[in-house]
This record gives sequence, C-alpha cells and structure tokens, in this order.
Amino acid sequence: MKRILTFIVILFVCGISFAQIPGSIGQNNYYNPLNSFGFKGGLNFSNLSSEYPRYKKSKLGFIVGFFYENNLFDQFSVQPEILFSMKGCNFDQEMVDEDGDYAGKFNTTWNFNYIEIPILVKFFIRSTKKVNHSIYFGPCFGFNVSSTFKSDLSENSMSPNNKTGTINGISIFEFSLSPGAMLEFNDKLVIDFRYLIGLSNIFKEDFVGDTKNSIFSLLLGMKFN
Repeated sequence: MKRILTFIVILFVCGISFAQIPGSIGQNNYYNPLNSFGFKGGLNFSNLSSEYPRYKKSKLGFIVGFFYENNLFDQFSVQPEILFSMKGCNFDQEMVDEDGDYAGKFNTTWNFNYIEIPILVKFFIRSTKKVNHSIYFGPCFGFNVSSTFKSDLSENSMSPNNKTGTINGISIFEFSLSPGAMLEFNDKLVIDFRYLIGLSNIFKEDFVGDTKNSIFSLLLGMKFN
C-alpha cells in the first residue's frame, strides 16, 4: 500500500508541477486530432499483496501488446489496450524432515500469465515542440491463461531435483486499476510508466488469504496515425 500511495503522489506532484508552466494546460501546441494505434512492450516488476507467502520477492516478467488511442479533445484521449502480461512472485519455503526438524529451505516461483484489457483515460498535462507529457488512469480487466510454479530443490539433499507444476484454484478473471505516466517523443516514440493495483483476489477461495497482484511496469512503444 505504501508503494501505491507513493506512486500516486509522484504522479500528482508531476501533474501539478507541469500545470504551473505557462501555456501548458489548454494550449497543446502539437495536438494531433487523428486517432492512432501502436504497439508497446517492456518489463514487469511483479509481486503479490498478501499475508502468504511470507518474505516475498519481486519477479521479473515481460509485458507486450497493442493500443488504440481515440483523441476526444485537445487535452483528453481514451486508450484501450490488449496486453500479454507475465506476473507472479518469488519466495522461500522451509523444509522439514520426517521428524519435523528444520532441513533447509528452497526457492519457489509463482508464474501467472494474463491477457489484459486496460481502458485508460489520458490527460495531456504539457505539450512542447517535440515532447508530450501525459498522465492516465483507468480500469484493467485481466484473464488468466496459465498458472504454474517452479521450486528449486537443488540445494537440499532430501530432494535434489526441481519441481514444477500447475497452481490450482486460480480465478480466471481479475479486476485492477492502472495509474501511470507517459512521455511521447515526436508523436512516435512512447515511454510508459505504470502501476497495476489489483483489486480482486487471484484465488477462487480465501485459503491463503486475500491475494492480489501488484505490478510496476516500464514499457517502450511506437505509435502510428
């Protein structure tokens, strides 16, 4: 929650800062009335917001997809997207022997793959000769396509092999919110920073508590009119 609030505060401060620059709001000198489309891809730094598993670490994954931007007004546009997003987390688990004594620990990775459909409302906070600055916010509808785990047992003599399998009980649908900020250079190159705030439990039942995705993403893209 602290990271979410920090990210929202940073976006708010950036928006206020750009708004104080004369001629920024309401004077988008390089407003393009044409609708545009494009593609983007980048990295996910994902984790889970939950009590279990404990001592979670971020997992690195990929995110890639397409977008379509509908310019409604000089300062506003709506941008639906369709993305393939790799989520999950890493965490350590303890092992016990037959007598219940501690026998070491091993690392487990949870891998969740989603098809996501964000519907983003963009607000252009400043336009210069070559760069557009915007912030956005909107809902994101996710559909789980696979859920797997991999446990690295190679450091434990009790079970020297890796173990992989499917995670059962994952909900197919996920609802989240996506605030972010974007830089556009020459109306072509796009740099996108976003934070995905999961609002729904990724499990069908609360057998491990309320578990939600939490992802920071950095994306690069190209847009075409």
